[in-house]
Amino acid sequence: VTAETPDIPGGKIARDAKGAPTGYFADSASIFVDEKIPSPSLEEKAAEEDVRLWHHFADGRVTPAEEKVWRMLYDTGRLPMRVRMAIYLADPNALLRPASNDSDEAVARLVKVSEDGDVDSDFLRAGVVKVFADGVIEYPAQTAALLKPYLDENGKPTKHSGELYFDPQRFARLVQKLDAAGLAVHVHAIGDRAVRASLDAFAAARAANGDKDNRHQIAHLRLVDLPTSRVSRSSA
Repeated sequence: VTAETPDIPGGKIARDAKGAPTGYFADSASIFVDEKIPSPSLEEKAAEEDVRLWHHFADGRVTPAEEKVWRMLYDTGRLPMRVRMAIYLADPNALLRPASNDSDEAVARLVKVSEDGDVDSDFLRAGVVKVFADGVIEYPAQTAALLKPYLDENGKPTKHSGELYFDPQRFARLVQKLDAAGLAVHVHAIGDRAVRASLDAFAAARAANGDKDNRHQIAHLRLVDLPTSRVSRSSA
């Protein structure tokens, strides 16, 4: 990774004032590190998950490799609790290009993957799509999407307000399609701008499709902004 290496969708390479990488990789950019780590065997991965089973009821980011681990645990009788797998959608923007039907084809593929993951309705099933709306709020990455800019070391506003990893309006249309197909959407959102975009997408899906009882959810949120008008209406 050099100064010329571009950031990847959903991730950021931290850089110094001259643009050189500092060694900090945020969110999906951690793939640059992951690719250099020898992959354990399927059985080793299963043994690792075996230890964590007592703490996790859901896996919020399942790639085909993780799906094989959960399936192995189920097939070998080592899955003593209910697990729901969230299918990881690494780059929602790739499906959100204007005037494109790519999202329709992608939703159909996600439905098929979900159906294949519905192994046992009592113990191992899918039905959830995982999306990153933004990154993390901590320095030096500061990739969480905020409504107001971050402050500098002197408490003064900067020009940086983080990054939203999708176009809000097009993402809302994607959520509508996923919701209509019966899939729940699990969004990683930390900053108030990312949380608002996620909630707006959920609201758009409900307005378009009615209440389908899909349990859309936001994980890890740190900042939430509720305009006074919204608070007043909900309180009334």
